[in-house]
Amino acid sequence: MRAVTKETLRLHPPLPLLFPMMSTRDVEVNGYNIKANTQVFISAWRIGRDPKLYDKPEEYEPERFLNNGIDYRGNDFELIPFGAGRRVCPGIQFAMAVNEIALANIVHKFDWALPGEASGEDLDMTESAGLTAHKKYILSKLLLFHTSKLRNREGILILLSKALSLLSCICLRLQLSAQ
Repeated sequence: MRAVTKETLRLHPPLPLLFPMMSTRDVEVNGYNIKANTQVFISAWRIGRDPKLYDKPEEYEPERFLNNGIDYRGNDFELIPFGAGRRVCPGIQFAMAVNEIALANIVHKFDWALPGEASGEDLDMTESAGLTAHKKYILSKLLLFHTSKLRNREGILILLSKALSLLSCICLRLQLSAQ
């Protein structure tokens, strides 16, 4: 499940453009000269789709994170959905703990199925530009309740309503990778 989360964060970082940073002195980074007091924007979205860093960067392959040490905490610049260095998101540990618990509960408590005769290829995964990453069209899902799995249905539905918007992409990708 962590590989699925990392791959989803690679393709769909919460903020496509990280918060801007200001250079304090003249510096050269990868052949680019950056003058002091220049505001720098870093695109986590572009880094996650860089063919120099990832084979087939537009394809969803959680397996790429199974046997490597790349982490999302800002130490590996190939995957920086929460920023890096001193400006890394202070809530990263909490966010990922909540994410794992919510995702595990949603996957465990519900059976997921695509509507009608649809297949994974029928889903429009087009993204929309904006301050945060989101789908251009709302993803439709059919939840099939497993009554034997539901112990506290109201609690699960509250959890689902709060977490589904954040986790819809991860759940969808998990379903598609299982096919």
